[in-house]
Amino acid sequence: MTLIVRSAAVLLFLTLLFTAGLSAQNGEVDIIYLKNGKTVVGTIVEKIEGKTVVIETKEGTELIDYADIKEMVKEFVPSVSGLAPMNANAGASVVIYGSFPASRPAKSSVTFGGVEATITQWRKDKITVTVPALGSGQHEVVVTIGGQQGAAEDRFTLSGGSTQQQQMLQQRNRKMEEKQSEPVQEEFAPSGNQLDGFWFNVSMAKAAGVFGAVEGDEAGFAKNGYSYGFEVRAKVEENLFVPVGFQFATNELNLDELNKNNPGAFTSDDETYLHMWITLGLGVALNFSPETYLFASADAGLMVAHRPDLEAKIIDFKVESADAFTGGYGYSVGLVAGNSFSFGMKYFTATPTYTISSSIGGNSAEEELDQKTNLMLLFVAINFD
Repeated sequence: MTLIVRSAAVLLFLTLLFTAGLSAQNGEVDIIYLKNGKTVVGTIVEKIEGKTVVIETKEGTELIDYADIKEMVKEFVPSVSGLAPMNANAGASVVIYGSFPASRPAKSSVTFGGVEATITQWRKDKITVTVPALGSGQHEVVVTIGGQQGAAEDRFTLSGGSTQQQQMLQQRNRKMEEKQSEPVQEEFAPSGNQLDGFWFNVSMAKAAGVFGAVEGDEAGFAKNGYSYGFEVRAKVEENLFVPVGFQFATNELNLDELNKNNPGAFTSDDETYLHMWITLGLGVALNFSPETYLFASADAGLMVAHRPDLEAKIIDFKVESADAFTGGYGYSVGLVAGNSFSFGMKYFTATPTYTISSSIGGNSAEEELDQKTNLMLLFVAINFD
C-alpha cells in the first residue's frame, strides 16, 4: 500500500514537472513594467518579497528592486512556424502553424499586411483564418496576443481576385461582423481541455490489500463490489484543476471464506460493507490534443464506513459494529476524450475504527477494531457540464 501511494506521488510530481516544462516551451514569459517606462521580458527565477526580483532575460540575469516595479504580468509570446497554403485568393482559408495558448485570449488577432483576418478556429498548435481583402503582392502575417507578437518568416502572397471582388468581400465581412452580437465568443474555436466539469462515474470497487484478504488477523473478507459517484472540477490554471468528489461503494462479505473451516457457522443479515466518502484534491492535465488529455490528482477526505454484523447461532454468539467516521487519502489517474468521456482508476485508503459489541451466552463485551480499508475503483465517467 505504501508503495502504491508513493508511486502515485511520484507520478503526480513528474506530471507537474513535465506540464510546467510544456508551459515554458509554449512561450509564456514574465513581463515587468518599470516606473521609468522600461519593460523587462524574461523568466522570473526568484522573488524576495519587498526587496528584489531576479529575472532571466536574453541578455542575462537582472536584479530589479521592488520599489522600481510598476506591474508584473505573465504573457504568451506567439511563435509562427509556417503557413499553408502560402498563396491564396481573398476569402480562402489559411492555416497558421506555431505555438499559441490552448484557448484564444480576449485580446488576440491575426493580420495580413496590417489587415485583420477573421479567425475561424483556434488551437494551441494552429490557427485557421479567412484571408481578408488585400492588395496584390506579398504580405506579412502577424499573430498578436496581448502586447506580444509573432510573425511568419515567409510572406503570404495574394493569388488574385479583382478589386471589385475584394470590395464585395469587404462588404460581406462588415455585414457578418454587424450580425455577431458576441463576436469574441463566436470566433473562439474549441479551446482544448476545459478541465471544468461535472463528472458522473460508475466503477468496479476492488477490495485491495488486507481489506480483501481472507487470511491473517487484519483480513477484511471483502469481495469485489461496485461504486458510483460524482466529481466537480474547477480549473485554476492552464493545466491545473481542483476536484471535489463524492463516492459510494458497496462490497459483500465473503461468508464462504469466513466459514471455510466451519461451514454455516457465521451468518449476517446485511452481508455488506458500505463506504461513503468526500474528497478535495489538486489535479494536473497533460495534453495529447486539444480534446484528449491525461490527468492525475492527489485527494484527501472524510469517510463514513459500515461493517456487517455477524452471528453464530450454534453458540449464541453475536458481533455488532457501530458505523465509523474517519479520514483518508488517495489518488486518481485517467484519460479524458472529447471533454465528455473519461476512464481510469481511483484509489482511496482509510482505517475506520469500529466499536465492536460482542456477546456469547449471557456475557457481553465492547472493544475497538481498526479495519484497514483499501478501495481501487476502475471507472468510466461522463461529463454533464
